[in-house]
Amino acid sequence: MKETKESKEFIAKEKIEELKQKYGSVYKSEIEFKDEDGNDRIIEVIFRKPNADDLDSFQTESQSSLSIARQNIFNSLVVYPEDKKKVMDEIGNYHGVYLQFVEELSPFLAMKAKVKNVKL
Repeated sequence: MKETKESKEFIAKEKIEELKQKYGSVYKSEIEFKDEDGNDRIIEVIFRKPNADDLDSFQTESQSSLSIARQNIFNSLVVYPEDKKKVMDEIGNYHGVYLQFVEELSPFLAMKAKVKNVKL
């Protein structure tokens, strides 16, 4: 990943190492979207790799509310910034942000696996 001045200021290397020690693999996500006034918004977060329990919870919660399930998995996986409420307040009612975040988790959860069925 190309390191920019902004990414250097976003999180210290020491903090990244601390998060790796605690969670194993961690990833940076830059979430870009336009607000209702057409302004570009960028929210940066560090998240941990999802596990089977995360997927099970997401699937169960999505049966009653897919929107809430997306917000909950986002909240569960984001490990930095630690003030998740502030991040979620920044996202506000832009629920598509959660949709795109969950879509980008596909490689971790093999959700884009190809299954080929053949009639026998």
